[in-house]
Amino acid sequence: MKKLLKTAMTLALAAVTLAGCQKEGVNRFKGNYSFKTSGTLTVQSDEEDSEPFTLSLGNESGQMDVTVVDGKEGQLLITMNVLGGDMVVYYCSAEGKDLILEESARHLTFASLPVPLDVTASGEGQRYENILLLNLRYEGEYRANDRTYTIVDSDIVCRAKLNE
Repeated sequence: MKKLLKTAMTLALAAVTLAGCQKEGVNRFKGNYSFKTSGTLTVQSDEEDSEPFTLSLGNESGQMDVTVVDGKEGQLLITMNVLGGDMVVYYCSAEGKDLILEESARHLTFASLPVPLDVTASGEGQRYENILLLNLRYEGEYRANDRTYTIVDSDIVCRAKLNE
C-alpha cells in the first residue's frame, strides 16, 4: 500500500511539474485559433489647429496559427488568414507569460478614406486558459487632399480562441 501511494505521489508531482513547464514560453501560445480583431485609430492632420478624429477599423476574423520558428529559441510566428481579406504575419517572442510582437507592416483600407493606409503594427499578448488576447498598436501616416494625416493613438484588440 505504501509503495502504491508513493508511486501515485511521484506521478502526481511529475504531472504538476510538467504542467507548470507549459505555462510559460512558446508552449503557452502555440496552437490554432479562431480570431476577431476590432478597434479604432485616432488620426490628426498636419493643418494648424486641426482636431483629431477617430476611424473605426472594419472587423477582421478568421483563422490564426501560432507556431515555433525553427532554430530560434523563444521565437514564434503568427499567421492570420483574414476571411475575405489579406494574410497577416507577425514575428514575436515569448517572454515568460507575455507575447511580444515585433514591428510589422500592415496594409489597411477604410470605406471612409480615399486612400489605403500602410501602418506599422506591434503589440503584446497574454493567454488566459484557451483565449489569446493581443493588444495591437498601429503607427503611420497617409496623404490625402494635399494634407498629411498621422495616427496619434490606436486602440485595437484581437481575441483568439484556441480550436480544440
